[in-house]
Amino acid sequence: MELKATESGSFNGMVKSPEVLVDRLVSLIEYRGVSDSSHVKRICAYTEVLMAHIYKSLKDKYALTKNDVEVYAKAAVFHDIGKVTITDDVLLKKGRYTHFEHETIKLHSIKGAEIIESFTDFFDPYFYKVCYEIVKYHHERWDGSGYPDGLAGEDIPLAARVVAIADVYDALTSVKEYKPRLPHKTAVEMIANGDCGLFDPEILDCFRKVKGKFERINKEFFGKFE
Repeated sequence: MELKATESGSFNGMVKSPEVLVDRLVSLIEYRGVSDSSHVKRICAYTEVLMAHIYKSLKDKYALTKNDVEVYAKAAVFHDIGKVTITDDVLLKKGRYTHFEHETIKLHSIKGAEIIESFTDFFDPYFYKVCYEIVKYHHERWDGSGYPDGLAGEDIPLAARVVAIADVYDALTSVKEYKPRLPHKTAVEMIANGDCGLFDPEILDCFRKVKGKFERINKEFFGKFE
């Protein structure tokens, strides 16, 4: 299906070339073993749920439209695309990373932004902007302790602030080589308490309001929490 560019930034304007381009980029991420096969789908689902509530609660503050909910959710698919540039010995390592390996993994946000930049001519300008912000800044934290640029507060793009919470929740409630799948309640408490870095207080409040929907999405993929 051909996706036509529009000024509104609707999904039909997200990509100027066939939709298959996005699908193939996602397939590349999964092929490299960046994450389990459903990670990207979960992040998009969490982002959509959280953005829907943000639209209802904060749409005037951020001049949001209903279309932004869809655009943010679709753009979230690329959040970890920079990991395709990380060598297998680091990316696919079993167990915890050394300091050097951790610093190498952190480069994925910058590398990912460079990849997104290469698709400037394919993506609608608004969709490109949201993709770039998510990819580069979803590891920034409210107090400036994140990476790659140490942005703080509202200097962090809204899209990145939203996906940051979705990404951390998914990491906590997924099985990793070095950790078990944490219960939903534990994950929510850790995020709220700042155990995973500080997040935008207003978006954190929205997260609390939709935490039940996050839990339902997680159960759809993994089954009930132990």
